[in-house]
Amino acid sequence: IYEDYVSVETTADALMKMYEMGNEKRSALGQKAREYVSNDFSYQATIDMWHETLSSTIDKWGTDYKNWECITV
Repeated sequence: IYEDYVSVETTADALMKMYEMGNEKRSALGQKAREYVSNDFSYQATIDMWHETLSSTIDKWGTDYKNWECITV
C-alpha cells in the first residue's frame, strides 16, 4: 500500500476503508489481490520479463546506446 508518493493520511484512509468494508468484501478484495500477484509476479512471469529485458538490451546495444567519455578539466 505504501509508496513514496502516497501520504500517511491516504494510507490510513485506505486501511480504514478496508477495516470498515466487512468480511465478505474484504475476502473478495483479498482474492483479487492474490490473483493479481499470482499472475503478474509469478516466477515464470518474472523470468520471462527479465529475459526479454536482457535480450532487448543486448540486441540494441550497438544502435541505441551511445558511448560517452568523461572529460576532466
